[in-house]
Amino acid sequence: MKRLIQFVVAVSLMHLSGTSLKAQPRYEDRGDERYHRFGREILDRIRGDLSRAERDLHYIAEPDLRRFQNTQANLGDFQRKWEHGRYDRVDLDRAIGGLNALVDRGHLRPRDRDMLGDDLRRLRDLQDRIERRR
Repeated sequence: MKRLIQFVVAVSLMHLSGTSLKAQPRYEDRGDERYHRFGREILDRIRGDLSRAERDLHYIAEPDLRRFQNTQANLGDFQRKWEHGRYDRVDLDRAIGGLNALVDRGHLRPRDRDMLGDDLRRLRDLQDRIERRR
């Protein structure tokens, strides 16, 4: 009973002082922005552009559909890991390769090809910036 009272008092003091157990920062939140926010806007934009380009096509041939799906999956895998503090170069390389294949071999409208080409450059720039920081 004495230990329970000591525990309740300790938790109460922590709560009153503004420090709680939930307020403890996770590893990736400890001032290192690159693991939490760096690149998020770029990755979200590319994923949105991929979805738009896929919707713009009235008919998607099987190889193009697989390219879209694989590229979106690889980009999503990379982004999930990145936002949890892990850099997975393999997923990023696969996403870049898939996006490159869509731009080079996909049956896209010219506007979508230009948009995804810009996204490909952004993704490569992101990879370069990440590699330089490591």
